[in-house]
Amino acid sequence: MFSSLIISGSGIPRSATTDSIQNILTGESYFSSSYLVGECDEVRVSPVISRKGYLLVLEERTAGWLRRWAVVRRPFLYLYNHERDFIERGLINLTTSQIEYDMNMAYITKDDLLDDAKTNSVHLISKNESIMSPTSLFPSKVNMFTLITNTRTLLIQTITEDGSDIHDWLYALNPLKAGEIRSRLGRKRRTRKLDKLEHYSK
Repeated sequence: MFSSLIISGSGIPRSATTDSIQNILTGESYFSSSYLVGECDEVRVSPVISRKGYLLVLEERTAGWLRRWAVVRRPFLYLYNHERDFIERGLINLTTSQIEYDMNMAYITKDDLLDDAKTNSVHLISKNESIMSPTSLFPSKVNMFTLITNTRTLLIQTITEDGSDIHDWLYALNPLKAGEIRSRLGRKRRTRKLDKLEHYSK
């Protein structure tokens, strides 16, 4: 068996590990000491659950829409396979993520949704269905938004077919963004009402 000890000039045996550490400290290694020092930031997770429920998630690495149980505890969004799943399947830092929502879809009518579904052969999705094809949507995109992280982009749909809970989810994920969207939607609705009144008065 070979010994791992090295005899120094003073005759005192030293281990190779000791020499390696000394070389690093004196700058004699190919690697700087910063490579060996880990860094971490403490993130305090809120004990309050802002919102929870099922969402449909689509991203590049998935073959289709995945039904996931989502829990918002700021600053994170936790994704599970189902509500009784104790293993976190996904973790998204909301403080470093962006949300995009097409506000024009908020004005689409129910008749337009049905016509669009017939034209594009879009079928309604069962709430109990767990995996759908990427082209399968709810009756409209009114219940859909995009969540952009530092490493990936997710397309997310809420479960309600009429998109009635979309603002609640947006508010839980990003209150400032949700407030901005609601304010802009309110201004657009007032403008549309005025345009209709002017049209009927002519």
